[in-house]
Amino acid sequence: MKAARRSRERNLFKKCDHLWDSCGCPWLARFVGVRRVNLAKWAGVGKRKLTRSEAISILIDLRAAINSGTFSAKGKAPTAAASTFKDLLDAFERDYVAKRRADGKLRSSSFNYYIAKFRTEFAAEKLSLLERSPRRFESWLDSLTYSTGPTGKRTIHTLLPASWNRYYEHGRRIFNWAIRQGYATVNPFVKFSRRPERNKRDTRILPEQEKALFDALPKLWRKRQRTEMRRRLTAAIDLGLRENEMLNVKVKHVDYEDWKITLPPETAKGGATTDRPEFVYAMTPRIREILEARKDLGAEKFVFGAESGAFVASFDKSWQQLFRYAGLPVGRKGGLTWHDLRHEFVSFLVDSGAEIHEAKEAARHKDIRTTERYMKAREERLKALMGKMASRSA
Repeated sequence: MKAARRSRERNLFKKCDHLWDSCGCPWLARFVGVRRVNLAKWAGVGKRKLTRSEAISILIDLRAAINSGTFSAKGKAPTAAASTFKDLLDAFERDYVAKRRADGKLRSSSFNYYIAKFRTEFAAEKLSLLERSPRRFESWLDSLTYSTGPTGKRTIHTLLPASWNRYYEHGRRIFNWAIRQGYATVNPFVKFSRRPERNKRDTRILPEQEKALFDALPKLWRKRQRTEMRRRLTAAIDLGLRENEMLNVKVKHVDYEDWKITLPPETAKGGATTDRPEFVYAMTPRIREILEARKDLGAEKFVFGAESGAFVASFDKSWQQLFRYAGLPVGRKGGLTWHDLRHEFVSFLVDSGAEIHEAKEAARHKDIRTTERYMKAREERLKALMGKMASRSA
């Protein structure tokens, strides 16, 4: 018999030599004295090929059954029917959201907000009718609004495409789970599509603008503010760290032999969903000099925090002040944001000849479509190169 090959998910494995995400071999599980449970059979889904995400979802139920003492090797207890959408949401919160949070696989609190919105609108409606009424959900999403402006002069707006899509994604996830659990038979959210988002920013931090930012550092009022912002500015440009990731880097996270910085799952954006650490590499002399200077602060001190190594929650005022001193506009509407420094990090890699998959890994993007937004940089470079053809004689 073949030895078990471990999955990256704890307690989940297969007994085959195939590519697990593509083969039809059964997913198996073990947990607290229970060995080699066929997850498809236990969940009662027959011989259907399970995806890895489906197997993990069943594994969570298996763990919960064992921990509660209700596990039976004959199979999972049948799911009670949900007659209203409220019943479905109650089960979703209890059997999916709560269990995944207890298992450490879900840290986002956004589910609470969106579930409350769905509950307010659809709680009393029959699930059997709702699952066959995609237009009901689409019309509701189109009717949602938000307001801006001072009290008494509020302006009402319909949802932006990005916000519309967040509701859509949560609704689709709820029904996907409901189908796997036997509450529903169809997903109404697959009958209509996400809204196209126009959130692509073509803004580049030009070399002269980068120089202007460093030249503006002495204009900051406090000396410690200048040194702190120099460290953060260098880290954003040379490491491509997001603001929250940067502020949570401790001295103990830096490997001074390989110049590798480990970003724990709880601080990295991607780690919140994969539950795995991410890594960046300090390869420029100036960032290595900064890291070396902070080495003796102590393992628990924050590299890009205060001068003393204390944690800093935000530095919005400092970077906005720095950008203005450098003569750069601030703001998403026609100006620059701190996150544009990370955009420049990725665009520079593309300009330097990095392949799209290499830039994706360096930027730590989950979806390569996110990285593709930065291919604009290469297009501009190619246009400049082709422009030189004008010098050719006829």
